[in-house]
Parts: sequence; C-alpha cells; structure tokens
Amino acid sequence: MRSLHRAVLDLWGLSPLRVQRWETAPRNSHWLVRLDDGDAFLTRFHSERSLEDARWQIEVMNRFRAQGWPVPDPLADPISLEGYVWVLFRRMPGRHRAVSFAALTPERQREVGELIAQLQASTGHLADVGQRPDMHRVDELDRVSPSAEAVFARWEHRRPEEIGILRSHWEKTREMFGVLEPERFPKLLIHADVAPWNLLYTRGRLTGLIDFEFAHLDLRVADLVHSWRGRHDEVVHGYMKAADLDDEERALITPVRWAWLVAAARADLLRAGDNEPNLEWVMTQIVRRSPLMVL
Repeated sequence: MRSLHRAVLDLWGLSPLRVQRWETAPRNSHWLVRLDDGDAFLTRFHSERSLEDARWQIEVMNRFRAQGWPVPDPLADPISLEGYVWVLFRRMPGRHRAVSFAALTPERQREVGELIAQLQASTGHLADVGQRPDMHRVDELDRVSPSAEAVFARWEHRRPEEIGILRSHWEKTREMFGVLEPERFPKLLIHADVAPWNLLYTRGRLTGLIDFEFAHLDLRVADLVHSWRGRHDEVVHGYMKAADLDDEERALITPVRWAWLVAAARADLLRAGDNEPNLEWVMTQIVRRSPLMVL
C-alpha cells in the first residue's frame, strides 16, 4: 500500500529521488524530499489546520519574500488529503545558531530583538492581508467562544489549584487591558515565533526565516512577547534599541504574555476532551516573573 505522503507527491506530479522522514513536531510531521533541482520539505499540518489557513500562510510568506526576506518558496499548491493539509516548500540554506534562546549569548539575544523590529518596520504595511482564519489578536480573547472563563469553570472541580492560578492571572490581565486600552495601538502582521530554531544563517548572514504557523495580525508587542517568553530580557532590550516603544506600550508586555498563556491553557483544556489535560508547561510559564514585568 502506497504511503500517504507518497500519494501527495504523486498528486503534485513529483517523482523525488529520495524521501526521508524528518523531525516530527508536537503536532506537525515533516519529510525531507530530494528533487532533481534541490531539496524541499513536505509538511503535514495537524488536523485542525484548514486549506484556507494554509493558503493564507503561503500568501503571507510570499509577501514577506517580496519585501526581501529569505522565506521558503512554495513548490506546489497546498493539498487536503485524508483529513490533513499538505504543503511543500523549498529547503532554505544555512544553519541554526542555536536550538534555544538560553544557548544564545546576550548579544545574540539582542540581535533577535532587533530583527523583530526590522521585520515589523519592513512588513507593517501588509496588514491588508486580513486576519488569519480562526485566529484573533491577543487582546480579543474575550470575544472567543467558549470563553476562557467558561472553559475554566468546567475544570475547576478537577484541577482547582491550577484553574485558580489561571483565573487570577486572567482577571488581572483583563483589568490591565481595561486601563491600557490595547485596541488603540497599531495592529501588524507578525511572525509570532522569531526564535533561534526558526532562523538560519550562512557565514553570519540571515538566509532563512521559517515556520509561519503562528503568523497573524496582532499588536506589535505580541511579536516581541512570543520571543521574550518571560525570561529572555535581552531580546526586549534589543528590540527597544531598534524600535520606539513608549511606556504605555511597554506596559502591555505583561498582560499580553498572560493573555497568550491563558489562551494556550484554554486550548489545552478544550483539546483534552474527557482526558486529563497536561498543563505543566503553561503553569510553569505563567508563574514566571521578570524585572520587565509591570505587576
């Protein structure tokens, strides 16, 4: 029986020289595909990704590339097969400088912050692409159904301590959003995962910006917060060196991070169904504190 990934390549009319199973991310699967004219990566998105979503991502990547950023080329139109969406992108040259922020020197961390600022300056005008299907700005979590509070209420009798911590952070977040009014700040098209594992370099030059799975329209601070992760303060310092960030926008860093983590917890709880959810990562993150946080 022909494998599903081989069937996808057949539908594209491709006869690769070799197909090798690559890393399997938490929810996506990847294969390295050797073609006559070079290597490509075949990706099978997780079952929650739609064909519309994949097309939006490709459009955004094309727009980034048009601005001069080294972004993978799509080699075929996305395909939906057996409940999954499949995409094929040209493999980008270069290597990762590190596999984590902790492995970067403070100087390299600041460079990541500066890179985020440069990306935003270059692609900030691309918001006309519209919001990604089924995604929302971090300050719009209250508008999503079922609400975070409703999801928490379903689980508080089984996970009272964790739900109590999540709820207190969510209440504080909503209070801070009420004061800061994030809707009045610019909304940009953001990558949302500018991190060492998504940056490729060749002889010190950026040659690959990959993985646009989380790209969407959001507050510009949200892009920074996704890379900062509550502890990589040098990333924030590098960003503020390259971009103007007034005190009010800087104050958004804390509630934006907490809103992101509340959203992640909500998703984990919904995905668990009748099974026990794994909230260990979210709980470790949400209690983390940094000198940059406004509490």
